Amino acid sequence: MIPSLPRPIWLRTATVAYVIAFLAFLFLPLAVVAVFAFNDAPYPAPPWRGFTLDWFLGNAALGRIGLFADSELLGSIWTSCIVAICVTALSALVGMTNAFLIERGRFRGKQTLSILMLAPLVIPGVILGI
Repeated sequence: MIPSLPRPIWLRTATVAYVIAFLAFLFLPLAVVAVFAFNDAPYPAPPWRGFTLDWFLGNAALGRIGLFADSELLGSIWTSCIVAICVTALSALVGMTNAFLIERGRFRGKQTLSILMLAPLVIPGVILGI
């Protein structure tokens, strides 16, 4: 859509409604999980039984270890963060290098490299029928 072209009110309303529905679809599950992380039940799920920080700090009387007291869990979170940082840096480096190669270079296999770089974006679309 070109922003400078006039659009009917129903199309603007439908666009806003779609964006709101899309964002709700993305963020409502996260909000529900975040709320139930403070639930004082044996597991974080309905029904609501009161507010607690036991899932984070622990409670020895109830046998709950808690996130910040579990060294193995904190270690795995730290490992995941390190892997995410390394993968992000490597992906950015490879992507920028290939972008410069594809845009400025002339070499055999340029089309193949371009297709290989776009394949992760195209394949899900083909599978989903987009």
